[in-house]
Amino acid sequence: MKSLTCVVQARISGGTRLPGKMIRPFAGTNLVQILLEKLVSCDNLSQDKIYLSACEKEIIEIGDALGVNIYHRDPESINEDNRSDPLKHMRNVYSWVYDLDDEFFIMINPCNPLLSIDSIERAIETFNKPDVHSLFSVVKRKNYFFDNDSNILSLYEGSQCEREYFYHFGTQWVKPIYEAAHSIYIFSTEFFKAHNMHRFSFSKNDPFLFEIPPMEAFDIDELWQFELAEAMYIKNHSCK
Repeated sequence: MKSLTCVVQARISGGTRLPGKMIRPFAGTNLVQILLEKLVSCDNLSQDKIYLSACEKEIIEIGDALGVNIYHRDPESINEDNRSDPLKHMRNVYSWVYDLDDEFFIMINPCNPLLSIDSIERAIETFNKPDVHSLFSVVKRKNYFFDNDSNILSLYEGSQCEREYFYHFGTQWVKPIYEAAHSIYIFSTEFFKAHNMHRFSFSKNDPFLFEIPPMEAFDIDELWQFELAEAMYIKNHSCK
């Protein structure tokens, strides 16, 4: 098993699109608690390797109640106006990479409340394969995409005799692409420190693209997304 520490970053202030979403009431709980409860339930993730990176009392109390480690981040790291020096700001945001001693880190986004424990555990299992050195969650898409000049970006996948269907918007003939899910990130501490805090080189298999179900990648930024995710979360749990 590769040595892996899990870090969840959370804040209340600083966000402008949906302020306070991390502790906003969500299906009788909140986004931070939902994710932390999943993490402490993971069979292949030691609880002593789980950290909540926070500086605000309300969030820290959630982590304390669940018995996870607290990394006390600098309050300046949640200030979105403090970006005149991007490298200095990012060094502050990711200070835990330098302070916590481990070979690899897994970051999981609390804004994806529909992400399942199974997907988290599968991601860790996949990462522990010998030929996987970093990992990023993605969603598979088979659709038509265009640039600003109406040039089609999608590629045809099929036999020559069926090519005409591609121009009639037959999505089954579109070569799939993979959209960033912004849910799970696993990266090397050594690479991060050596490359201006970049997590991946974006060369072949760095990161390894780990596919998750589209619904689990539902990311909350706006109020309508929060309300829709809450409705889906309640429905999913009422069926169990």
